[in-house]
Amino acid sequence: MNYHSFYQNAHNITNISSEETFTRIKQIPDYGKLSLPGVPLIVDFRPQTTTQLNSNSDSNSSLQTPTTNHSSPDSSNSNNTNNNDPPNLKPLKYLTWNIERGYHLDYIIKTLKNINADIIALQELDIGCIRSQKRDCFREIAFELQMIGVYITEFIEIHDTSLRSLRDGGGGVHGNCILSKYPLQHIRSLHHTFHPIHWEKWGHLKREPRQGERFTVVAQILTPAGGVWIYSVHLEVFCGITSRLAMMADIMKDVRDRMKGKSKDYSPVAIMGDFNTLAHG
Repeated sequence: MNYHSFYQNAHNITNISSEETFTRIKQIPDYGKLSLPGVPLIVDFRPQTTTQLNSNSDSNSSLQTPTTNHSSPDSSNSNNTNNNDPPNLKPLKYLTWNIERGYHLDYIIKTLKNINADIIALQELDIGCIRSQKRDCFREIAFELQMIGVYITEFIEIHDTSLRSLRDGGGGVHGNCILSKYPLQHIRSLHHTFHPIHWEKWGHLKREPRQGERFTVVAQILTPAGGVWIYSVHLEVFCGITSRLAMMADIMKDVRDRMKGKSKDYSPVAIMGDFNTLAHG
């Protein structure tokens, strides 16, 4: 099974035991190097009973449009939106975390399990990097939390021992993700138009040779209350606030274009992530 087919068909292996599943996961070839920056990769490790509830005879049924009304505030139904919400809804728990390459992945997984969030945005996930024991942060976290997720590589981490220390060892890929207990749709990567750091040219100056650019992960999650747009963001660190505002403008434009476009989609939006709002910025 190759890398891409595994990600497209990962939900099929939930039919076997957890121990067998994890054994098969570990036997997948070193696919991290095959991930291209900006390409969404999807896994679904939700329990089989959950995926059955989200499916019917239509193979794309898990991506159905929610019934909650999120049309323009100017529409005639805008004053009755609450009447469309299903009864007895529980509050959703959101979590965002920069896990710093997954240095302490076992602790991270334990903490995420204890928090038990419904929707998670993570940044700085390594796949196959020496510095994080060549582990697959995305796939391991999604599996342990039994969630559906989408991961997007930002950088291919070039392993150059003349520049990188062991703690910064590359050899794999590095990116961000969205995880959810509920189905995803409209999954894509938002390629930023402004990049303060040209990593392919200047990465060696930071002793961090890499290929790629900044991407934000975008998806709509179909919660019991309706669709919610999630952005998993990691703004550049080696720059000032003006540069980060320029990157943030890409996200705000994306939200605005969806509201002003043909769909007139006014669904709730959660912009989550590491904005690198450091004091020196």
